[in-house]
Amino acid sequence: MHLSKMEIIGLLAARFGFTRYLELCTATTGNFYKDLDLKRLPKAHRLMYNCPADFDDGLKIDFRSENFNIAECLSAMSRDKLRFDIILVDGFHEYELAYRDLGAAFDLIDESGMLVVHDCLPPNAATAAPRFMPGEWCGTNYKAYLDFVHERRLRHCTVDTDYGCGIICKRDLRSHWAKLGRTVGGSFLDPSSRRRAARARRKRAWREWNCIGNDFGRAFMVLQAHQKDLLNLISCDEFLRGDWSSWETGATCQRIAK
Repeated sequence: MHLSKMEIIGLLAARFGFTRYLELCTATTGNFYKDLDLKRLPKAHRLMYNCPADFDDGLKIDFRSENFNIAECLSAMSRDKLRFDIILVDGFHEYELAYRDLGAAFDLIDESGMLVVHDCLPPNAATAAPRFMPGEWCGTNYKAYLDFVHERRLRHCTVDTDYGCGIICKRDLRSHWAKLGRTVGGSFLDPSSRRRAARARRKRAWREWNCIGNDFGRAFMVLQAHQKDLLNLISCDEFLRGDWSSWETGATCQRIAK
C-alpha cells in the first residue's frame, strides 16, 4: 500500500478535526498543493522560499521569498496572527535550512497541532547527498528531523511511504489517542521482555546516533542500520489503523541514549 504526503495530511485532518494548514516549501519542493483537500482544510496557506519573482504554478502563494531568508514571511504571519493545526514541512533539504524550517513550523502550530515532514527516509546514499543536486534528492532532511525531535524531546513516528513522511506531535500523543478512543495502556506500558528488548535496542541506536556529529555519510549508514528504531517507522496499514502505540518521545530516546 502507498500513501502520498497529501493523503496523509488529509487523513490526519479528518481524524483530528484540523482545518488550518500551512505548506512550507520552495519552488522545487512541495509540488502537490493542488491535491490538498480544501473541504477538510479550508484555511490553507503556502509559504514558498527560494522562489523566483516570475515563478507561477497557477496556485496561490501567500508568503514568498526570492531567497532562502523567510524572516519577513514569518513576520507577516505574526502580524496576521496566523496559527495552524497542521504544517507540511518540505523545504530545501540541506541540513541548516531543514532544521530551521522545522523550528519555524513548530512555533506556528497550536499545542494540539502536528508537523508532517517529507523526505525522512531517503532510499539510497545518492539521494541523501548533503548538498543540493537536481533530480531525486532527499538531502539531509532525515538528520534534521531526527536531531529536532531528539533535542526537543518530541513524540514522533514516520510512515514508510513517499520517501518517508515524518509526523511530529507538539503535545503528548495520549491526547490524540483519547480522540481515537484508545488508552495509554497495552503495548505502550507493556513490561514484557519484548518491550524491554525493544527499548534496549532503541537505546543502542540513539547512543550511536549521538556520536555522529556532522558526519553525514555516517549518519546515513546509522539510519539504514536502525531506521525502525530511530524513525519509529510504521507501515501505511498501521497508520490507517491508528496503531501508533509504538511511538516514542524524544525525551525517552534522550534519556535512554545517555
